[in-house]
Order: sequence, then structure tokens, then C-alpha cells
Amino acid sequence: MRTGPGPTPEPASELMRFRITSELGNVRLVRERVRVVCADLGIPPVRLDGMETAVAEAAMNAIEHGNGHDASLLVEVRAWVAGHDLVVRVAHEGTAGGPPSAPAVPELEAKLRSEQPARGWGLFLMRELVDRVQVSRRDGRDGVELVLRLDDRGSP
Repeated sequence: MRTGPGPTPEPASELMRFRITSELGNVRLVRERVRVVCADLGIPPVRLDGMETAVAEAAMNAIEHGNGHDASLLVEVRAWVAGHDLVVRVAHEGTAGGPPSAPAVPELEAKLRSEQPARGWGLFLMRELVDRVQVSRRDGRDGVELVLRLDDRGSP
């Protein structure tokens, strides 16, 4: 996984843009829409599965941590191609802030011994499943940009 200095440039046109209410059941909708929109991009199935999972984790974090489960606050999901990269941005309206920039690496054994909280896999999983994760602020919203190289047929 690479990290970058700032947000990925936006193109003139998007693949998708939609909003959901901050209810956990909507994470499935986000995942399904990402799969449909990205189906024609020639992404190998295992990498597409990884992007779907990373986007679902980002949406769940936006609902839980960013918007505090407040159904009146929305989560926005956008996708675009920038050069040879697929970028999916998940942003929230809440004031709770984005994910931590350097969370502890989750360790299963430590979690089982209650030395680490049982939760806390989201950002770790995102970083393992896509090529780059960038926490950013655009248009007054905190969000996470997930980047998958389209010209890389290997797995992250």
C-alpha cells in the first residue's frame, strides 16, 4: 500500500455519486453499487472483491465514527477514474472526524486476550485490500479515498 501527499485529482466526469443515510443496513447497498459500477472496468474478481470490502468498511466507519449513527446525516460515495487508478471516496457529514491516521495494527491474539479492543479492523483491512488509502477533506467533509490501480493485475 502506498500513501500519498494529498487527495487524488478528480476528473471532469464520475462513474457514480450517491448518498445514503447513516444506518448500518445501507452498507450492503454501497457494496452492491460499487460492484455494478466497476463491473465493466476489467478488474480481476479478487481485486474487485477487495475494493468492495474496503468501500464497505469505509462506509461503516463513516456511519459509526463520522456520523455517530445519526440517520439525519448522510454518507456520500463517489467513484472516478484518474489516469490508471480507480478512486472511490467515502465521506461523512458528521463532526466526529475521520479515522485515525495511524491506528494500532490489530492482532487477533491480543484482541482475544482483551489487550486490544475487539473492534478496530476497518482501516487496517482497507489498507490491506487496496493500493492506497488517503484520509482527506474535500468540500467541507472528511472522507477516505480508496485507490486501486487498474493497470496492475496482481493483488495488493
